[in-house]
Amino acid sequence: MKKIALFIIIFTLVLCSSYADELFPDEEIRLKDRSFELGFNVNGLFFNNLISVQNLLQELVVIDLDNLSNGLNIYTGIGITPFYMNIRGKKGGGWGLSFNVNAYGSFGLSKKLLSFSEANDNKSDAGFAVFADASMDFIFKIEHFKIKLRPSVFLPAVYAEPEILYTFDVAATTLSLKYDAKVYTPINIDNMDLDLKSITAASGIDISIGVEYPLARAIGLFKKFALFDFDVGIDILHIPVVASTMNHYMSMTGDISLEGDTIEDFFDIDTGNISPSFSYERDEKGKLVKRPFRSILWADWRLFGSHFFTISPHIGFSINPLYLEPFSLEYGLQVKLDLANFIVISAGTRYEDRFWKTGVGLALNLMIVELNVGAVLSSAEFFNVLDTSGLGIHVGFRIGF
Repeated sequence: MKKIALFIIIFTLVLCSSYADELFPDEEIRLKDRSFELGFNVNGLFFNNLISVQNLLQELVVIDLDNLSNGLNIYTGIGITPFYMNIRGKKGGGWGLSFNVNAYGSFGLSKKLLSFSEANDNKSDAGFAVFADASMDFIFKIEHFKIKLRPSVFLPAVYAEPEILYTFDVAATTLSLKYDAKVYTPINIDNMDLDLKSITAASGIDISIGVEYPLARAIGLFKKFALFDFDVGIDILHIPVVASTMNHYMSMTGDISLEGDTIEDFFDIDTGNISPSFSYERDEKGKLVKRPFRSILWADWRLFGSHFFTISPHIGFSINPLYLEPFSLEYGLQVKLDLANFIVISAGTRYEDRFWKTGVGLALNLMIVELNVGAVLSSAEFFNVLDTSGLGIHVGFRIGF
């Protein structure tokens, strides 16, 4: 049965390829892209591996502690573009301007800490950052290549890389939990001066580069096999040029020491010592802050040269200093159904920020105005996406002509 189904699929693709000119003419009926547009975007996502969204909606919330076998992981991200402008040229070039605010953070507790396993200075993930930036976009063509440049000036509003150390001596039945958090801000929050003159942080500069190449058409593959029409490209985000420098920070340190004859004694507050400390400090050397770096290789495969159906795989990596292990692989696959640039439906899944995100999107283009909406489900494991341990949304609006 599987062989018959495979034969039917292959036969259909070959037949469509033979009649591709009739089925998918070169001049597609499509709404033209706007030459000028203004818009905004808002997106947000929350993920954890402890409580699912369905669980929160129930009258009785049940927490499955087995979900903590690999530790506790919490992530939140918010992106706001209150204003952007794009101007497109007739030959595929253009330029744009945007203002953006991005906030993201993670908090984790290691599995050794949660299981009271023996350890010495075992670390847990924790970090939070808020960046505001102003960016320019430039798009131009060189032969078959399409080049995208985005220089940005950014300023961290908050930047923190807390350190959490867990030590447990089984023989002595003593537990120590130390934390040291330096929360950097662009002003001295001890004085709470909110005017521009009070900003002591220096802005940073980075640049993002994208290169796109119509490989199938450039090498003549599309002329021989109409089924294959694909572009390939690479996007490199946040290449550091000048790091931001931050001087003022709030220091939060503490040492929780517990001891007893058994682990149960740890829950008796009288058996230990808790000593938190808060202070406002100035780092004379300054904290150098860069935005997370990301590099992605991608391909857009348009079946039979038509925008009607596109398959887009991608693979790459990111480097984010907010994590204990800054390097992480990222990959995913998206499919898109484009109905004459009037209605565009997309669906896909990707491994990003160290967990899976599976979502759908809808774009409704009415020429003068366009609405984009989307939703994302996230999970620690690919096959557990329906557990909805994370949820995200996206809303975008464009107006132009």
